[in-house]
Amino acid sequence: MNETDFKKQLAVLTAGMFCMSASYNMMAPFLPVYLTQLGISPADLPLWTGIIFSVTFFVGAVMAPVWGRFSDLFGRKTMCLRSMACVSIYYLLAAAVNDPYQLLAARVINGFANGYMPAAMALLTSAAPDKRMGEALGFFLTGQMLGHICGPVFGGIVSHFWGIRASMIMGAVILLAMTVLIFIFVKSYAPVQKTVRRIEDAPVCFSRVWRKPVLLEMLFCTFSFQCVILMMQSGMAVHLADLSGEREAVELKTGIILGLGGPPAR
Repeated sequence: MNETDFKKQLAVLTAGMFCMSASYNMMAPFLPVYLTQLGISPADLPLWTGIIFSVTFFVGAVMAPVWGRFSDLFGRKTMCLRSMACVSIYYLLAAAVNDPYQLLAARVINGFANGYMPAAMALLTSAAPDKRMGEALGFFLTGQMLGHICGPVFGGIVSHFWGIRASMIMGAVILLAMTVLIFIFVKSYAPVQKTVRRIEDAPVCFSRVWRKPVLLEMLFCTFSFQCVILMMQSGMAVHLADLSGEREAVELKTGIILGLGGPPAR
């Protein structure tokens, strides 16, 4: 890959990571507010918030090794396109729901849409010159961090003035546009091995983890860290409403506070 193609690939994949991260943070912090709009009472809100948040990550964790095998079979670019298109469809579905059970079903569908980040990073590492590998990955991860910062602020502004559904629709449109850009400009150079890999081998990934104490320790630390971050993010809107005693402009306040806090430390 020549220098021009490499820079183009890096720019498009990083823009995709920024849009994916920003669109998630445009919506996720405001799900408790959305649940109240769908009819959930304040007494039931904490339970519903926990279920709505966790179901996506549960499905995503189960499907992660499967998507990894699919990536080996059908290519990293295909996985990037699948993930981004599925997330945009989820946002459209979430914007159209009329009750919390429909939102729960949409969040389950969202769990099947993970996999953009590892596939995009694999594309970058296969395309980047050896001397620019660190530069490429650093630039890519910067896009993710900026999405964590800009997403809540932008989502809070849009939700405050036009409603949470408008924020979801906007995120869907942005991701659909990025899907088209990735399809046009990103090239896949990773070898595709269709005769060696089997989808049925996915459970082997878990069996290997249990035999590696270091991996278990890393998984436990990551699990604990993500639990703390998601507990804070999922409950921020409700906490701010309780502190102020009113729910007026709670989306805007939540977005600004989460944006000022910046991305979680890694």
